[in-house]
Amino acid sequence: SEADIFAFPTFYDNECFPLVLLEAMQFGLPVVSTFEGGIRDMVDDGKTGFLVPQKEVAALAGKLETLIADPVLREQMGNAGHLKYKNEFTLTHFEKKLIEAIQKTFSKKQVQYPESPEIFSAKEFNGKKYPEEMNSPTGQKFFK
Repeated sequence: SEADIFAFPTFYDNECFPLVLLEAMQFGLPVVSTFEGGIRDMVDDGKTGFLVPQKEVAALAGKLETLIADPVLREQMGNAGHLKYKNEFTLTHFEKKLIEAIQKTFSKKQVQYPESPEIFSAKEFNGKKYPEEMNSPTGQKFFK
């Protein structure tokens, strides 16, 4: 509650999807980070925070200075980041997208793989039968 900005100036080549950025966005903090890995999918440069090139100290300092000097911009970016977190990165959103993908996959009556002429039912695969309906922890149905 005492933070105004979250800085994550990583230059780790294998930075994938740092959850610490989502935590900052959850709490409405504008983020200053780098263009590494999945960060560019998490932070909208100029909207939810700023992204700078790795190891560019002057660029990092400049973006931090901009946010320090402009409380209105800080609040706007923090609010936009919080909204993006709520709309794209919550467990409910993840579950919804997963269920949509599963339903899309299993809504096809038959699936044929190019390497095999075998055709099988979407509700039966390799001799295993799948239930007509499965519920998620929040009660959403996987199959209809």
